[in-house]
Amino acid sequence: MALKLYEYNEDTNQFDEITAINPISSSHNGVDGETVTQKLFIRNDDLTKWYSGITILPTSTPDDLVSAGNVAGWEVKLLGGDTAPTEGQWTNRVSGTVLPSTANMATASPRIHFLPQIGTAVAPDDNYYPFWLRIVVPVNTRNRTENGISLTVDETENAI
Repeated sequence: MALKLYEYNEDTNQFDEITAINPISSSHNGVDGETVTQKLFIRNDDLTKWYSGITILPTSTPDDLVSAGNVAGWEVKLLGGDTAPTEGQWTNRVSGTVLPSTANMATASPRIHFLPQIGTAVAPDDNYYPFWLRIVVPVNTRNRTENGISLTVDETENAI
């Protein structure tokens, strides 16, 4: 698979690939409850391919916090776009919902619920496309650093 997920590292001004060795990691204050939002990116690193039918789904963590979208009060949500979503946009998003791609972002509604298709049959695309991950931890749960948040990417790979 040539579609990969990345975080932007402001200290090095580079995109760091999310892998099993470099997983999505976040710390959570369960005593007071906390919301952690991270901007992530998806990118094609194989210019002989383009991708349609892309979906990103929050699937699980080592403690299965995201099984069926919401376990023990935790919420994990995904939204697309470069600009940070508003509280209202997050509120309207269901925990554990897939973030799909569309071939026509101009007609996607609401646009924040979609990613673009990456490339076309005649043109590859290696841009970094942003999306947002939000984890909501309820009050009176244990404090923790979570190093195993899993996002499953599915797609249709097409040759250029």
